[in-house]
Amino acid sequence: MDRRGGEDAKQDAEERIGGVTFTERTLDMLVLMRRQGEEICIGDNVRITVVSILGNKVRLGIEAPENVPVHRREVKEAIDRNKEESE
Repeated sequence: MDRRGGEDAKQDAEERIGGVTFTERTLDMLVLMRRQGEEICIGDNVRITVVSILGNKVRLGIEAPENVPVHRREVKEAIDRNKEESE
């Protein structure tokens, strides 16, 4: 599959590649569909597991080496703001 955005990416919705179903692939993001208990691997060292799904909330388990920072976006943004303010 090529990396396209817009209408072409929408036409590729629900395509299965290598046993993984994804809804859209663009230049910026690969959106995957996973069920509870299923995993996503990033490189050799990071594993994300769908721990539970309750309504519109998804609980994720993230296994990563200690030297790989893992933060929610709002926490990362606060860390970045604090860094900028202290410089």
